[in-house]
Amino acid sequence: MRSLALLPLILAAAPALAAQAASPVRDVPVVAPVATSVDTVIRQLKALAPVPGTSGEVHGLALRRGTGVFELTSGKLYPLTPIGGRTVALLFIGSGEFAATAPDPVERARLSAALGSGDSLVNAPFHSAVFAFADSTWEEVSKHVTFGADAERPDKVPIGDALDVIGGVDRLHYSTSLLGALLDGERSGYFYGFVEPDKGPPMGLEIDPDQVESESILRKAAHTGVYHWMDVTATFPASGTAAGAPKETTRTDAISSYTMDLDLPESGGSLAFNARADLTVVPDGPMGPWIPLELYSKLVGDSASTGGHATPMWKVKDDPTMWVRLDRRLAAGDTATVRVQYHGDLIDRFGDWFLVNPTSFWYPVPTDYRNYATFDVTFHTPQQYPILSVGERTDSTAEPDHMLRTRWVIRTPIRNAAFNIGVFSEAHLTDAGVPPVTFLYSDHAIKYTFADGSSAVITPDKKERENVGHDIQNALKFFTTEYGGPPVDRFYAGPIPYGEGLAFPGMIDLSMSTFEGGNGSQKGFDQFFRAHEVSHQWWGIGVDYATYRDQWLSEGLATFSGLWFMQVAFHDNKLYFDYLDRYRDDIVAVADAGPVAIGYRTQTDAHPSGYQSLVYEKGAWMAHMLRILMLDLRTMSESQFTQTMQSFYSAYHGGRASTADFQHLFERHLGIPLDWFFREYYDGTALPAYQTAWKADAQPDGSYTVHLRVAASGVPADFENYIPVAIDLGGGRVAHLRIHAVGALSTLDVPGMPANPRAVKFNDLDGVLAASWKSVGW
Repeated sequence: MRSLALLPLILAAAPALAAQAASPVRDVPVVAPVATSVDTVIRQLKALAPVPGTSGEVHGLALRRGTGVFELTSGKLYPLTPIGGRTVALLFIGSGEFAATAPDPVERARLSAALGSGDSLVNAPFHSAVFAFADSTWEEVSKHVTFGADAERPDKVPIGDALDVIGGVDRLHYSTSLLGALLDGERSGYFYGFVEPDKGPPMGLEIDPDQVESESILRKAAHTGVYHWMDVTATFPASGTAAGAPKETTRTDAISSYTMDLDLPESGGSLAFNARADLTVVPDGPMGPWIPLELYSKLVGDSASTGGHATPMWKVKDDPTMWVRLDRRLAAGDTATVRVQYHGDLIDRFGDWFLVNPTSFWYPVPTDYRNYATFDVTFHTPQQYPILSVGERTDSTAEPDHMLRTRWVIRTPIRNAAFNIGVFSEAHLTDAGVPPVTFLYSDHAIKYTFADGSSAVITPDKKERENVGHDIQNALKFFTTEYGGPPVDRFYAGPIPYGEGLAFPGMIDLSMSTFEGGNGSQKGFDQFFRAHEVSHQWWGIGVDYATYRDQWLSEGLATFSGLWFMQVAFHDNKLYFDYLDRYRDDIVAVADAGPVAIGYRTQTDAHPSGYQSLVYEKGAWMAHMLRILMLDLRTMSESQFTQTMQSFYSAYHGGRASTADFQHLFERHLGIPLDWFFREYYDGTALPAYQTAWKADAQPDGSYTVHLRVAASGVPADFENYIPVAIDLGGGRVAHLRIHAVGALSTLDVPGMPANPRAVKFNDLDGVLAASWKSVGW
């Protein structure tokens, strides 16, 4: 099997297609008419098949895209049926080889783990391939391949499997980058190649110019495909593109403002949902005339208009993508106003409780999901059902038929809006130094059926309801002290009949179970849970994360913050460390799911809990380790850590922060490089197994020299840590120090101890996350 190092020779000896540009160019040429109908293009995509009687002989053609090369050694190429007059897909039958690698060390490690070969190079001989594209592939291939009449038809072709990857099993939600280019008649740079290797699962390569990480190497999931039919094994920016970009897409179909009117009348025992949304679209790059939006799959589009005139729209039930055609193609900075009307099943009823499901995507959002906009939302709801929303309530007026009109306005752009409604009582909580809290609650029992089919009767407890309110206020106080002032001047909280909590700007939804009281849950969990959601006002909202790779700065810091609040609220250090111990067990169990650096991609078929264990729990461990690393061991003061967190919040409040930003700020405050820490715990997956030993030697002057030894295994040779050590000298005297452990074996001699130690505790305060700790004899 050839190695990638030989590929330049292969290409030199065979006709090679030009490589794609290093950085995607967004001002793309229009090469075909704009489509009049989304349905037509989707039907044509679903019906892709070899053009009858047409093929071309191929011998030694190398198709290079990004870091990938598809070498078509010998066989036939079949053009597939045109779409909008363009050939946008090809089928290859014969012998070939797919080779690819990842330029980034984190992604190379992911690729190596997926291949199971200890090598980060893909070398996959294949017998068939499908290529779909909106770039210059057809024109380039046509220069090297002569297509003519062919009476033979290819048999057992993988076209269906290939298109399932970019169109879903139902072939509705195709890649918006591909579909958008076909709708707009663009030559966009999109490319997708899918191969059926001679051995092993199907593999693919996608070049998506709409993404900063434009290149993805795909591989069929090893399990049943619960989450993905194909896993994104590695993804990275195109060669020559600067890494660490503060956003995930190369262009943002920016919606600067929403004005919405929502009608929620009673219907069939629940609440209907009818919506009108006016969107102001201001893109930062050329786009259109077709624009993609995301809207909850169960909602159905009724109509769309722009400039006061009806315009084509595509949105079908059970598909989350909405397409709207503007009256023109927009340039960067242009403005267009779109009105969309839609309705559907959004609200589920459980007794006197309502579940807005989902809490996001109930209004059209750009496909990058990270859009910031202002909101002006008017609700029409039954008077007996109080409603909470993000923003400032500027109007509340009775309407005919026992309806209530309320208007909520958000003047500062936010990432997502939400509301909560139910048969609630309302309490107003005030406390000096924190925003006033409007608190909704219910004293009614509810039987709720969970997603797994199980059910439970939840009976809210009046005393626990008071505890919820107090915890919210106390958490606001605590985080204001430790991090700085909250980003809102008014706060809302309420229950939802759901098994989790959700945070929005100035508003949190809390699981109904936290109101139950005495439910046998783990000690401290309710306090942790409530504080976790409150802390998102600082982490995830006050300071947003730059890209999905930095999401631990939201969920990991919020998890740590919840634990910290719980520790202080209960005055119970052991409880805090017990949680960290459980998290460590979770992290060890899914260590091969990937590093924190790949964010949501840690959740795979093999590791469905990977995201929770790594982004939430390992992220919390990272914050805890920095807390202990910055602890003054002489005074046990945490001021350096709290000042650093305050500086981080202050520096990035109202913006987005990356892990690199976080690292550099901590380095400035700590005064030492932290590249080792983030390489090991953010980029890496290895966890050390430590064996520790100590002994003490009496000295002629009556003092003792303590010898410390730490042996590490299961990690790279340059793995390092600052391990806190507590030496118990008796009589309440404890000497605290750190041993800088590097590599397989580290030792430290500590002279001048005034007494023979009674005990030595390595990894005091759980300062270092490791797979295991074991004490051994000297």
